[in-house]
Amino acid sequence: MSLNRCVFLVAFICISLAAHAQLASFEATTTASAEIDGGVAHIDIDLPAVREVLGWDLADDGWSARVVNAATAEEAVAQTYFASGEHGTRATVTWLVPGVQPAGTQVDWQVTLGLPQSDAALDGIAVERREGEIAVRTRWYTVHHDLNAGGLPGTVDFADAGTLPMLINDRLYNEGVGQFYLRYDPAPQVEVLSEGPIEAVIRITARYCLPDGTPAPGDPQATYEFAYSATTPAVRMRAVVTQQGGSPWDQLHVFEMYHKMEQPFFDRVAWAPPLESVEFVDERNTHSLRGKDWGALLTDDVALALLSGDLYGIHTNLSGHGVYVHGPWHTFAGGSTIFEGTLYLGPSGGSAEALAERIDRLSARWDVAVSVPELEAPIAQVREAIAAADGAGGDGAAWLLDVARTLAADAETSATTLSALRDWQAATAAANGALRAAEGATPAATALIALEDDSCVLAGGGTMLRLTRDEEGVRVSQIGRMGDEPSL
Repeated sequence: MSLNRCVFLVAFICISLAAHAQLASFEATTTASAEIDGGVAHIDIDLPAVREVLGWDLADDGWSARVVNAATAEEAVAQTYFASGEHGTRATVTWLVPGVQPAGTQVDWQVTLGLPQSDAALDGIAVERREGEIAVRTRWYTVHHDLNAGGLPGTVDFADAGTLPMLINDRLYNEGVGQFYLRYDPAPQVEVLSEGPIEAVIRITARYCLPDGTPAPGDPQATYEFAYSATTPAVRMRAVVTQQGGSPWDQLHVFEMYHKMEQPFFDRVAWAPPLESVEFVDERNTHSLRGKDWGALLTDDVALALLSGDLYGIHTNLSGHGVYVHGPWHTFAGGSTIFEGTLYLGPSGGSAEALAERIDRLSARWDVAVSVPELEAPIAQVREAIAAADGAGGDGAAWLLDVARTLAADAETSATTLSALRDWQAATAAANGALRAAEGATPAATALIALEDDSCVLAGGGTMLRLTRDEEGVRVSQIGRMGDEPSL
């Protein structure tokens, strides 16, 4: 578990920062992960947190963002959409970064939130609501979401390359209990979060059910977001699978891109790295994708490829079950787990080698880091206090200063995004608590309750956090509630 997640469970800090009016502005820097031709950048914003921590007066919907290149003063094509959830509403700001740029290129932007909604002009994507379905059309394909079959993407009409009767076969399985599929939920919740101009975003929430609609025991469900791009033949996918209570599951299958036809639609399969490709035959086999970045089915004209750091295999009519690319396959013990991937539905280039080049270009991204003075100033104060106190005490004080440094670094990482503000808040509070403890104080917000040569324990608000140090540095090793045995 990363430190910025663990420290959230430490003491809570209430910081009153200067409130902004309706508009909120900050700087952002995009960095190209590899050579990139255009591409889009994204910022996710935790709206309840920005209101509480930063005092920004932003509503849960009904506003847009302006993104301006700080060097050229040119305004980017941008869009904003909103997604409500268990912990409040998330806003996502997306904008186009034009031009071909080498790896490592940095571009600075001025971002303003809270402007009246407006429609930016960009052709290439449309959302069509039809009887029993929602269809998303781009220049490369039309994908149909069946509202009576889990709301998931189904049939794909390739532009000038035929129709693929695809379905997403995601499911849960337990021996003796059976298999339960998202596509058998007869009444999924389907929302159009955005209709463009850069991305059309469809979100579905469905239960795992038997073919007759009977839900799985324990009431597991999943929420998927599909972001269809106007600029590339790629679909960003995010799945959150949840179950509160109930028994664990032997198998959880995610992003299983399934199709079964009398005559196969595709005639080759490929994967990388390293790049390998074989002609499709009815071999009833599985080609493992463990450790691969992508797997694909292709013809001379088009391809279906799945990109993810967590892939299982390509099945070629195994047990008569059709031909498909299979994403994550895990056990599921309940709670909540998140999966992300990219689905490519576009030109193959005529060969596996050409497809690999297209996927390499597609994998390049713009990494985004925000710069908000209200978040950076408290971290600078912590670092100044650490520098002033360094060497002033014994080993115990030095150890606590190491803890404060680690927590300050964590707060610094959290301050580069607007989706981890509560982590920034908790890390800043815990760093100040460790500083005060190093000075011999015992603050109520974050109390030092144990100090040893290679570990210390901070506690507050009924939560305990143990940090340990070794040759690799300081890390969070245990968290737990006061009075309980701490757990990893």
